[in-house]
Amino acid sequence: MGARQIIEQSEYLPTLQKMISSCDEQGSRIGLPAPREAYLQACLAAHPKAAQRWTHPAVYFAGQKTGWFDIENQNEKTTWPIFKRHYEELRRKVLCGEKLKIEVPPELPAPGKPQSKEERLKQMQALREKLDL
Repeated sequence: MGARQIIEQSEYLPTLQKMISSCDEQGSRIGLPAPREAYLQACLAAHPKAAQRWTHPAVYFAGQKTGWFDIENQNEKTTWPIFKRHYEELRRKVLCGEKLKIEVPPELPAPGKPQSKEERLKQMQALREKLDL
C-alpha cells in the first residue's frame, strides 16, 4: 500500500530507501511502532504480558514468539535480531490486512469466606483418616 502510493507519486522509480520509509510511514499511521521502539516496549512490559497496554498487538505477539523468558534473561545481542524478525513478519501481515487480537486471561475468582477453626480441624481429621495417619 505504501509502496504503491510512493510509486504513483514519483516521476521516476523510487529508491529502495524511499520505499522502506514509505512502508514505515504506512505502519505508523495504523499504530505500528518502529521495530526498535517495539523491542524496548516488549523489554519493559510488566507481567502479566497479555494485560498490558500495547501500542499494537504485533508488539505483544512478537515478544511472545521470541519468548518472554529469553527477552527478560538473555542479552540484547541475542534477542533483538530474533524479535526484529518476528516483528517484521507480523508487521507485513498487519499491513496486508490481518487483524491481531490479544486474548486476556480471565480474572481469578474473588477469595471465598475463610473457614472457621472447627471446619479446618474437621478437614484435617478427614485427611488423616484418608491417608491412614
